[in-house]
Amino acid sequence: MSEHNSEKYLLENAAVNIFVQIYNQSFPGKLTIQVRQERPDVILAHADQEFSGLEITHLFYDSLQAKILLGRSEDDFDRIETMEKSIYTLNELIKKKERIYKDIGLEFELSLLIRNASPIYGMKDFLKHKDSIYKPFVFTNIWFLSRDGNDEWLLTDLLQA
Repeated sequence: MSEHNSEKYLLENAAVNIFVQIYNQSFPGKLTIQVRQERPDVILAHADQEFSGLEITHLFYDSLQAKILLGRSEDDFDRIETMEKSIYTLNELIKKKERIYKDIGLEFELSLLIRNASPIYGMKDFLKHKDSIYKPFVFTNIWFLSRDGNDEWLLTDLLQA
């Protein structure tokens, strides 16, 4: 496994573990992780033994911020982040994932988990702009995992928000 794939796996693994923990504390019907794979990233089992797929991704402001936060660049991130650009990046990320799955026939429901990596914008900032967030047709849920200026992770479904 290459360093990049190993790092990607670790990021995805952390995100899905946080997601399952918060989901199980917040919603009826417990989820368990059944299989880790390439597409979708995870197969989840619900308490009623139904299965669903979960594609996992991370939202960075842009590729430079991702490289800096992941320790792949020594550059300073001295640009001013805007919420408008963050929403644009979020929408492009959702559309990219939608393109991957639009023609794949899955035998179960598929959800998207987006872990927000922004050190500036949290859950409440994105929810203020929920009407501007792209709503794809291939995902049953778009789970958004984010913080709001503290260490507590928050979870919401952007399709229901």
